Amino acid sequence: MEKYNTYLHDQASCISMDLIGMGDSDKLDNPDTNSYRFEEHFYYVEKAIKALTNNKKITLVIHDWGSALGFHWSYKHPELTKGIAYMEAIVKEMTWDDWDKNAKSIFQGFRSDAGKNFGFLEKNYFVKKGASRLNHQNFGFR
Repeated sequence: MEKYNTYLHDQASCISMDLIGMGDSDKLDNPDTNSYRFEEHFYYVEKAIKALTNNKKITLVIHDWGSALGFHWSYKHPELTKGIAYMEAIVKEMTWDDWDKNAKSIFQGFRSDAGKNFGFLEKNYFVKKGASRLNHQNFGFR
C-alpha cells in the first residue's frame, strides 16, 4: 500500500500500517497458538487509528486480511468513515469449511505447535514463501 501513498500525499494524509507481527512490525511477547487472532489485531488497529486520526473522518484503503479489520472498524465507527476502497477483500465471515482443503491445511498449520516451532512468525515465512506458494498452486484462489 505504501506505493500508493506517493501518488496521494499531496491530496491527503496517508498512513500505511503493518499488522502486528507482520512485515517489520513488532512481534507480540510470548505468543502462543491463541495469539494474533482477529480480535487481537483489531485491538491494535483501532488504537492506532484513534491515535493517528484524532477522531476525524477517514477513507480506508484496505487489502486482503486487513480488509476484514477495516470493514469491522467501519462497522463500529460509521460516523468516522468517509469511504472505503478495497482490493482482494475478505467480505464475509469464513469458517474452515469455506476453504479449499490444501489451503486449509497450510493456514491451520501456521497456528499449530509445529508451525510455532518452525518459526513462521520470526522468519516472516508467509510473506516470503507462503504467499507465493498459494499463487503457484491451484488452491482455488485467484
